[in-house]
Amino acid sequence: MNINISLSKNSQTKQIDLAHLPVTQVNKGSRVVGIFIILFACLWGGIPTLALIKAASSGTMQAGLWGLLIFTVIGIGMVLGGLYMLSCSTTTLLSREQVCVTRTSIFGTKQWTARLSDFTGVGSRSEHHSGGKNKPSYTLYIVELLHPDPKKAVRLYESRMDLGIRGIWENACRVLNLPAVEGEGASLVTRAVEDLDKSVKELARAGKLHVDFDPAKPPPTGLTLKVDDKVLELSVKTRKSTALSGGLIGILFSGVFVYIGFFIKDCPLIFGIVGSVFMLIVIISVFWVLITTEQIRVAKDEIHMLRQTPWGPTNGSRISTTGVETVRIGKKGDQGAAGILIETDSGTAIVGAGLPAPCLEWLRNCILKVITA
Repeated sequence: MNINISLSKNSQTKQIDLAHLPVTQVNKGSRVVGIFIILFACLWGGIPTLALIKAASSGTMQAGLWGLLIFTVIGIGMVLGGLYMLSCSTTTLLSREQVCVTRTSIFGTKQWTARLSDFTGVGSRSEHHSGGKNKPSYTLYIVELLHPDPKKAVRLYESRMDLGIRGIWENACRVLNLPAVEGEGASLVTRAVEDLDKSVKELARAGKLHVDFDPAKPPPTGLTLKVDDKVLELSVKTRKSTALSGGLIGILFSGVFVYIGFFIKDCPLIFGIVGSVFMLIVIISVFWVLITTEQIRVAKDEIHMLRQTPWGPTNGSRISTTGVETVRIGKKGDQGAAGILIETDSGTAIVGAGLPAPCLEWLRNCILKVITA
């Protein structure tokens, strides 16, 4: 049996080695974080507690001092949290037949076992983390075993980089012989193991992909359609009010830094400079959105994504439809507004971000109908 000691939580990548099943992964809590929490709790809660004890023993106790007990209670909770971080350990045993997970900490041991056939598939998703003080935000790319009970989901891979994530996800499906699951809710896409790496064209030819779309029906409000020979040209109407409101928020935010840096005495000039640069970026971005129009030109062999400007179209980017494996509704990187995700082995493109749900549904079906015809 292969034993895999998981990387620490501060590492960029964690992965269960599926090349040598059965495999046991041991994932331990962060000792550094646990010790830091305990030391901080001893100072933050210990000093007020000692003052309370001293006042009680010397007979100088006053009613107002009982409020210090809040520091004692919170400090005890933080110490318990630190001890949990020091003692917690999750052991995952994964074989071709079953999964067994054991969690141990100062609060006891919990264990559950499930047959591999009980899992609904292998999912691929992203998870945005906003970070904190002195820590940048980041996106975590995850491949996991999915179970009807969400608490029994098992992470097979996680990384802050999306390089090769689709290949890792497809490989996990093949090794474990489970369906590939992507998206959620109405945009959920499930694909059998034998259909992995097949394009939507191949799935349509095999009768495994059916598109309910009427080309004679006009597009919903928010989209305009123009037919040029064998190319469908779709234009996305910009919501000027949304662009302006977002730009106003950005300008007000940056304006605070401009005022601090340039108009408040003795404040560092760098605040004003940074605020000015940020404000300029916001103004240019809003102006660009207002004067240009997003276009998607869809043909049987190619999808061309560009923006139409007063001076003509941009070069944009092109995707060969022979490599398109999924066209679905979702968010790219778990951030921003939902749009149409066009996924290939080389990456994911998004179009129509921010459109209402009826527009996105129509646009997805339109793209699929054209490229699978």
